[in-house]
Amino acid sequence: MNLLSEFAELFKKIEERPQSDVLVLTPNKRLSRFLHKEYNQFQAANQSNSAWPSLNCHSFQGWMQGTWQKLALTAQHPLLLRLPMSPVQERILWQRVVSEHPDTPLLLSSKATAALAMDAWRLLQQWQLELPTNVDSNVKIFSAWCGSFVLECEARGVLSSSQQAAVVRDCLSSQALPAPGLVMLYGFDELTPELHSLLNAMKAQGARVEEFQWQRQPQQLHRYEFNDENSEIEASALWAKQRLQQQANTSIAIVVPKLAQLREKVERIFTRVFEPQYIFPQQSQHASGFNISAGVPMDTVPVVAAALNALSCNSGGLEIEDASRLLRSPFIGWNKELNERALVDIELRDLDVRISLQQLMDAVGKQQGEAGEEYQRRCPQLYEALIRFNEIKRSAVSKQFPSEWAQLFHQQLQALNWPGSRTLDTLEYQQVQRWQEALQEMLTLDVVCGEMDWSAALQCLRVLLKQISFQAQTKPSPIQILGVLEAAALPFDHFWLMNMDDETWPPMPNPNPLLPLNFQVEHAMPQSSSQRELEYARRLLQRFNTSANTVIYSHSKNQDDKHMRISPLLADVPLQAFTLHAEESFADHLFRHKELEASLDSCGPKVVDPSSVRGGTGILKDQSACPFQAFARHRLHTQEIPVPVM
Repeated sequence: MNLLSEFAELFKKIEERPQSDVLVLTPNKRLSRFLHKEYNQFQAANQSNSAWPSLNCHSFQGWMQGTWQKLALTAQHPLLLRLPMSPVQERILWQRVVSEHPDTPLLLSSKATAALAMDAWRLLQQWQLELPTNVDSNVKIFSAWCGSFVLECEARGVLSSSQQAAVVRDCLSSQALPAPGLVMLYGFDELTPELHSLLNAMKAQGARVEEFQWQRQPQQLHRYEFNDENSEIEASALWAKQRLQQQANTSIAIVVPKLAQLREKVERIFTRVFEPQYIFPQQSQHASGFNISAGVPMDTVPVVAAALNALSCNSGGLEIEDASRLLRSPFIGWNKELNERALVDIELRDLDVRISLQQLMDAVGKQQGEAGEEYQRRCPQLYEALIRFNEIKRSAVSKQFPSEWAQLFHQQLQALNWPGSRTLDTLEYQQVQRWQEALQEMLTLDVVCGEMDWSAALQCLRVLLKQISFQAQTKPSPIQILGVLEAAALPFDHFWLMNMDDETWPPMPNPNPLLPLNFQVEHAMPQSSSQRELEYARRLLQRFNTSANTVIYSHSKNQDDKHMRISPLLADVPLQAFTLHAEESFADHLFRHKELEASLDSCGPKVVDPSSVRGGTGILKDQSACPFQAFARHRLHTQEIPVPVM
């Protein structure tokens, strides 16, 4: 798609002024990167020189951060002396306020409630509102938390991200921050009162504010329906592959409203269609040929989960399943001991559901050997590693700052030879690098956490990792798998929007339970009412209808045990039959061309004394159900791995 002509109007307006006098704002980083790319292509096509000033284009949050750094050096505002908090710092501080406040009800989940409180506080700041006085008990408790949060921020010299906009607005109003002559907005579906106030402060200095929307005539729309969600995802993958085969230099968007929930399924199906060689066990992981905007939380990737599981040994014990994962993990210890560690895992299951660290050490360090030979430990390297791990913990003071615990955790993982002795593949290497960055980010938690014990420090690390989304570094790809908000205002050649059933679209309202419902509806806060979500969904569909040369909507007729219908907003789009069919899978092709080999295995143990055979009619039952399992159970005397019980 040649977009230069469509964005030429915007870029020509920008060129009429000095670059420092123009500011372009977008709602997210993806749009700002897109405009930077298009602007560079525009300059390259229209200028003979090979250099030009960079486009002064930022996401709103990116502009706020850069502006704050400039103001901290030049402006005289009392709040500029405070340290702006990152989202992780703010979440941990909210969690501390909720858990320690005397009005907090017992048995309340501080993690979930802190997230709700942080979101409610952000909404109040963005909508520039105060809580009403005639409220129920829940809102009164939230009001008390807000008071404590403000006091904690003052005591620690920090400021929440949602309070920074008010400081920037004051600096614009006092002209301590000069406003650009032209402010261009691109991609905003709605403007919050917070952004309105900032723009008004710029206008007061003489700035001109314009909203740019590139125009395109609505294209022909298509709609498909499928039996289930898997069929719908596979159809979109086959369609994208065919478009790519027909034209290599094209841009394709697959938009999934429920991408966060369906990410694993979408990645699995697209990988099967585009990279069938992944079925081979020896195939190492690498970044896929398509780009998925939704990452995965860092605490869920295997190499990081293994590290967190190992650090849990600081408690002096582990649940038997956690101990089992530690013993079987290739990221802990040395691979040459993995077979023996698997046998230790089976033996430990005869113990309680929770074992102590000493029991684990005794099991892996058990001495064995024939008479007259030198006794050796079963897993000597892991045994020595666990001893060093425990000594590092014992040498530490009981309460330290998060930065000090981060160094101790690093030393303990080094003692356990994390992330293992084998060569890491591409994704694992990137995940380990991101882990190292997370430990560095943990150093910034000192200001909001203070001194704490090891368990609180590990909990802070888990919160930090859960907030960090791991996204594999990929090459530029023509196929972009996006969420709804990431796709808005981005142009493509081909566009497929799935999950357009009547339950998913328009989205269901989801008001914040800590704010009065009528208060949220009155001020049209996000997700406050079905009417607001309906209007929002209509605006997005208008964007999507003109976002590409080919626009396709789809939905699945069945989800679990429910029958789904098309969204009423798309009922007028004509339904068509999907004609592409999946080719024979790589796995089926290999199986169909396999070479069969028959052999007679007569190596089983002989039955010397038939009278000693036990099992009765169970032998016949097992034989009829599965001859191999009957042979393994009654002739080879194999046993299932025991399951620990309370």
